[in-house]
Amino acid sequence: NLDTSKVLALEGQGSTFLHPIRAITDYDVHTILIGVDGGGVYAIDKDTKKARLLMNTKDDTDTYLRGNGVYAVTRDDQGNIWIGSYTGGVSVAILLKHPISILAHEKGNTHSLISNNVNDIEENPDGNQWFATDDGISIRNTLSGTWKHVLKEIVTISLCTSGNGNVWVGTYGDGVYLLDNNGRVFEKEKGSRRSFDVNWVQSIEPIDRNRVAVATVNGFFLVDKHTGNIQHYANSQEFHNQNVSAYIISMLFNDDGPVWLGTEGGGLNLYDMKNR
Repeated sequence: NLDTSKVLALEGQGSTFLHPIRAITDYDVHTILIGVDGGGVYAIDKDTKKARLLMNTKDDTDTYLRGNGVYAVTRDDQGNIWIGSYTGGVSVAILLKHPISILAHEKGNTHSLISNNVNDIEENPDGNQWFATDDGISIRNTLSGTWKHVLKEIVTISLCTSGNGNVWVGTYGDGVYLLDNNGRVFEKEKGSRRSFDVNWVQSIEPIDRNRVAVATVNGFFLVDKHTGNIQHYANSQEFHNQNVSAYIISMLFNDDGPVWLGTEGGGLNLYDMKNR
């Protein structure tokens, strides 16, 4: 609550929300989708602040997942829900027609996922689908059904599409890459850049045309790509006298200023950037 500075617990969280919350995305004006590592996918009602289980590996929900280790959740323009999981590949929940469609690695078939350990999913302006995995990036051409694989043998954690179709890629231990819409490498940054280490990026989110947010193990950084200015938010220094985790895994920015933060061990937080 930004007026009282109190953190309000969501109804229906339970012990599952103590697991890492690795994905947060809007579904519609009333609903947020939450991907929980080890807990499946939850729906949060923005109006009532109640959480309900939407899908997991058990058969007590309407839809069924192959893996509960959910790392990525996104909604396409037709309302389908795409879920990337650790060991379970990619599942597509087409809620109005068919329960689940599966995209998975097939041994010896280059026109399949390069790895079933899927960390992030992004759709490019040209309609192609990008999947960040533990063994590189798989790019699926939605028109032809063909696949391309880039950054092979690199653990790719996060994807962020820019307005011109280029894609920022955060990796586990190998820095940040900028790729064009065909998967060719434009730039690579590795090592310490100014005030934060780009080697260990949890997620990257676009804010506007010039700015991106980079989630790390100690808060998140707002980076202005035009000016090079970097600002640090939600870090351990801010939370030193509060029981709040600064280990940020996922982010969702609202138009009115506050940002939803999914953390490692600290649940789901709504953070006021203006008043910190």
